[in-house]
Amino acid sequence: MADQTLTLGLLLTAWIAFYLAAKRLKLGERGWDVQPFYALYKSTRLNDVIRRIAGLNPGFWRVLGNVGVAASVGQVSFLTFILVKNLWNFVFRPDQASPVQPLIPGVTISTSSLPWFLLGAGVVILTHELGHGLMCVVEGIPVKSAAVMFAVITFGGAVEPDEEGMERASTMSKMRVFAIGSMINLLTGLLTILVFMTFSYRMPPWLVSFFNLVYVAAIVLAAANRLPAVAALVLLAPIVASFVRVMPGQLLVFLNWLYFISINLAMMNMLPIGPLDGGQMWRTFTAGLRGGLVLQRAATYGFVLLVLMNIGLSLATFGLVPI
Repeated sequence: MADQTLTLGLLLTAWIAFYLAAKRLKLGERGWDVQPFYALYKSTRLNDVIRRIAGLNPGFWRVLGNVGVAASVGQVSFLTFILVKNLWNFVFRPDQASPVQPLIPGVTISTSSLPWFLLGAGVVILTHELGHGLMCVVEGIPVKSAAVMFAVITFGGAVEPDEEGMERASTMSKMRVFAIGSMINLLTGLLTILVFMTFSYRMPPWLVSFFNLVYVAAIVLAAANRLPAVAALVLLAPIVASFVRVMPGQLLVFLNWLYFISINLAMMNMLPIGPLDGGQMWRTFTAGLRGGLVLQRAATYGFVLLVLMNIGLSLATFGLVPI
């Protein structure tokens, strides 16, 4: 516990030093937005990159957005079931309850896992925000700027859509913009599962050949539809894995964190809680309904209470459990 406290203290000290230096150097005049708990470096340079990627195949991104909207219902339903069941277990079957806790570097995340957590979180947040930017471009919603974000415990990115453009967009366009980030996170988590399966299990040769054909076909389709090269590289990984069969330990740790963060963020972000993407989707959906504001507040307070009860009972039962 002493090491965990020391690590957290060092992180906070380093952040305070950065914050004071940023204020003294007046980084706000150089494109930085430095706040007590985060800092953003905004730039319009990334806008051109986002527009080029979105223009490769707009129809693909729109279909992916539609899938994300449909999947959001399943994600919320599944996570609600898990949280309610876990709450029931805490009360009636404590031996079957699972800990639910915030991820705090140096406290609930061990120091040995901290670099891989930060790297995984950065990848997940950047791709999540990139998805929002891509869908804004596809839906004709102007993007004011893209930003790289640094915070006390992690880093990532942010995309700022034009507020008036968002207000003018259709309901379905808004829903796709809000859903695409979590959909990309979900796909990232599922792809890591494929990599784990390929590395972890000794599949029969015929099954290996079958999966290789599937992956090759996917790459060919990606190339034919001019999808980003990154997608092809990700799909190529299981082919290499099926032949090499050896995964470096560091890569295994990183992929575990990438999977863990991707799946959990995809699920949590779809909850209909105010500022989350799921909350924005719920607000958009209920905006035209009688009593829409009441429905929005009920969902936010209800799900916040459900999550906090799980966290509170977890702390009371297990304490802070380092991962």
